Amino acid sequence: MTTEAELIPPGLREQIGKESESGPEFVVEAGHIRRFAEAIGDDNPIYSDPDAAEALGGLVAPPTFFTAVKMPWLPEPKWGWGTVSLAAGRSAIYSRPIRVGDVLRSTVKLLDVYVRPGRNGSLVFTVQEATVRDQSGDVVVRVQRSMARR
Repeated sequence: MTTEAELIPPGLREQIGKESESGPEFVVEAGHIRRFAEAIGDDNPIYSDPDAAEALGGLVAPPTFFTAVKMPWLPEPKWGWGTVSLAAGRSAIYSRPIRVGDVLRSTVKLLDVYVRPGRNGSLVFTVQEATVRDQSGDVVVRVQRSMARR
């Protein structure tokens, strides 16, 4: 039987809690928000009509817009030939909506690595958290992403 230590790539556990360098700057423009809303089929006018969004202080982005921001996800370790990677979950907690004019940057850190039994063998899970900040350095959204590997 394979042990947990044999399943987790060397050095990966030592990366837990370490934060990446900041990713590239992403300037949010009205066109970005409008095209994103169109792509996901959301016709809520607060994403495209300044008059409709006036009560909110201006145009805001749909809740899943963070996926358009380039996140510096941590590089994958060498898992070996034939490793299957699966998305195991994603969640986001917003401090405030993303708005036109925001200049966003993100950092990422590894939160956890663990092994769980699966139907066809053990699964290794990694959990990363991206923190997206605006031009003032304030947190706009935190995104957790889990990946499973067999």
